[in-house]
Amino acid sequence: MTKAHCNLSAALLKTAAQHWLDLLRLDLVCRTTIIVFAVLYLLALVAFLTGTFGWLGQERDPLSGVFLLPLGLPWILVADLFSDSAKPWFAAIAPVLNILALVFICRWARSLHQK
Repeated sequence: MTKAHCNLSAALLKTAAQHWLDLLRLDLVCRTTIIVFAVLYLLALVAFLTGTFGWLGQERDPLSGVFLLPLGLPWILVADLFSDSAKPWFAAIAPVLNILALVFICRWARSLHQK
């Protein structure tokens, strides 16, 4: 094997290793983002349900769902299309749409990166 072949092999190996590390980094960022968002959503959902139904000895609080609003943007902006009784439940479900969007974006980015 000539020196040129060795250099070419080393360059290809370095490129493959860099591609693999980039893919791992993308996967780590995606998973971390989705997990953090999901944990924040679950905490906000527990706060909403606790304040709405008075669980754990808490008084009923009409503002208990306020933490769900930023997690549910931009879907919260269409909440006016729902009845007044359905708005709080839509606000509770809206962050799930963002979690699904994050999952699909990460899968799409990974498929682009693997090509």
